[in-house]
Amino acid sequence: MSNDAIFVRDLKSVARVASGYPLRCSVDELSSGDVYFVQLKNVSVDEDLSWQNVPKVTLPSKREPIWLGNHDILFAARGTKTLAYPLANTPPKAV
Repeated sequence: MSNDAIFVRDLKSVARVASGYPLRCSVDELSSGDVYFVQLKNVSVDEDLSWQNVPKVTLPSKREPIWLGNHDILFAARGTKTLAYPLANTPPKAV
């Protein structure tokens, strides 16, 4: 006999959900620094994120960032498409 029970849980009990780091300008306008700033153009459905191609910047605000980590998943909604990008080999300071 199989167990077909359905368990309902709040998403916050099994995952941490956060929005990206807000900017009021283009990443290209930020000064170089030590924080990797991931943008949609850095991710691909066909291959892993290449950290060498992610810009390293100085964050412009005093807002405390929520750092990305290994096994985090970035979700991107573009029109009717929603994509998920798993992260691996994440550097210590990445947003």
